[in-house]
Amino acid sequence: LLERHSVNAQPVPRRTRDPRRRTCSGGRRPRICSRMIAVRAALALSMVLLPAPQGAESPTQIVASVIRAVEHDSAAQVGAAWSERLRHDPRDRAALLALSVLGARTYDVQRAKSFLLRLLAPDAPADSYAAYGAIEHAKALYSRGMLAPAESAFAGAQTRARAAHDRNAEFESALGLAMARTRTLGAVAGTRALDSLGRVIPRDPILDATWRCERASLAARSGDRDAAALARAGIAVAHRAGDDLLEARCTWILAQDYVRRGDLGGAAGIIQRAESMLARARERSGLAAMLQWHGYLEVSVGNFGPARRLLERSVREAEASGNLSALAWSLLDLGQISFSMNDLA
Repeated sequence: LLERHSVNAQPVPRRTRDPRRRTCSGGRRPRICSRMIAVRAALALSMVLLPAPQGAESPTQIVASVIRAVEHDSAAQVGAAWSERLRHDPRDRAALLALSVLGARTYDVQRAKSFLLRLLAPDAPADSYAAYGAIEHAKALYSRGMLAPAESAFAGAQTRARAAHDRNAEFESALGLAMARTRTLGAVAGTRALDSLGRVIPRDPILDATWRCERASLAARSGDRDAAALARAGIAVAHRAGDDLLEARCTWILAQDYVRRGDLGGAAGIIQRAESMLARARERSGLAAMLQWHGYLEVSVGNFGPARRLLERSVREAEASGNLSALAWSLLDLGQISFSMNDLA
């Protein structure tokens, strides 16, 4: 998903080598050699990390490259590159989308909002950049447990996707809307919406895996025997597509089905794998929710020591990412541990 830079340079005359100069290996100019090495390393890094040149990017490529930058701890470099593009052209739609997503993914809410407002300005084009900016904003709200605002944001994103005639964006926003309504309106409404979307899944592996995993989540909650098969299929598709965050989400849903079947030991092993994936990807909000769920699982079987460690870690991740839902539930579970151990101080 990362584009490589291509340079269409004109041929230049070959310069005659000065016999008095020595190469770096000769050791005559160590400072210059060190600088040359640093410059070459920076150029090599930019080939991997910097955004694609104008005209070569799509909104989905931009979102994927920003997420990968956060995962690989290169958000600062990528952010600087996009900021430079925006400085040269304040109307650069690709740069506005990238910086908005980068702010959301690094939990800088105000920065993300400032770029999003410019991207979605009333006089801005009704294009796919606007649609995906709105989708990523809705996802950020949902991940922080802000369900009613997320539901409204997904509905708005769907409207923008339709205006942009972007079928994949429309499906993704409708899928997010179904996920939110599952939490706000109940499983029946969510199942109806997801089953309807299942008949029109675009030919996109990420969207396919996302639908499978969300449908598996509902199946696990309702005791449907298809839950594990749906979750494993989603895991496989997400893994082949290289989407670690989605693979972790599907893995968590598989763990929920193990709990439903009474296999708490198996569930703990699966959820630990998903937690490791989210920690490596620096997805702190999702990790906070997952740690809270795992901590509650340990509380339910009386493993208060491991539960406390998981929940305290969840609190840290929730505070850092602004996940108010995970924070509230973790504090409630920690209170339950204290009450059970007669620790009322």
